[in-house]
Amino acid sequence: MFYPLLDHEKIVDIFEGLMGEDFILTLSEGIIHTGGSGWHHDAYAPEGYFSMRAAIYLDPLGPEDGCLTVIPGSHFKEFGAAINQMKDELGALPDEMPGRYPLCNEPGDVLFMNHKTYHAALSDNYGRRAIHINCDQEHFDWLMMFLAGETKGWGRFYSDRLISTAGPRRQKMLERAIELGFGNTGPITQLQDLR
Repeated sequence: MFYPLLDHEKIVDIFEGLMGEDFILTLSEGIIHTGGSGWHHDAYAPEGYFSMRAAIYLDPLGPEDGCLTVIPGSHFKEFGAAINQMKDELGALPDEMPGRYPLCNEPGDVLFMNHKTYHAALSDNYGRRAIHINCDQEHFDWLMMFLAGETKGWGRFYSDRLISTAGPRRQKMLERAIELGFGNTGPITQLQDLR
């Protein structure tokens, strides 16, 4: 359904511009949010490397709807550690976190975010829809650990359809995981697209 977005020139151009040419697709997913989330960051790549997400929103969202709210600069290690400590020590409620910035959006907007950035959705509204495309810079040791951990629970990393429908740029995003034996070998689990 949304595989063509993985070949979208503008999206891939931005990933390449921010991460360089050697990055891999680690996850694409359609999401229907069932409530809000507290402050957190996602995958934490080694210092000097990063993983990131392109989030394509399908609904208009403002703060009252649970739009993505970030703490700018929190992807820096020291700042992120200070936020984590403040959150734990002060018990700051999600909507009271100083420095938060809501990213309001319209349907079709694409937001790119470093996974190290602290973020939250400050509304319990049900039904917010988004498509996420997650990519990682290639840092060999961390990549091996990440892929091994992910495929342990999921089985193979990419479905046959994801591979067979790939244009040249998507093929490049998939090739390193496939070369390492994680991309297209092993059982398919119920969590993957079987169509």
